[in-house]
Amino acid sequence: MRVAILGTGTIGLGAALLTERGHEPALWTRSATPLPV
Repeated sequence: MRVAILGTGTIGLGAALLTERGHEPALWTRSATPLPV
């Protein structure tokens, strides 16, 4: 399942848990800094 996470602060760490469970998180941040893949 694809899951969107808006904001990559502390809650963005949940993306790792989603990935471990087979989901495909899509992260968004308002910062211009690229996110590591």
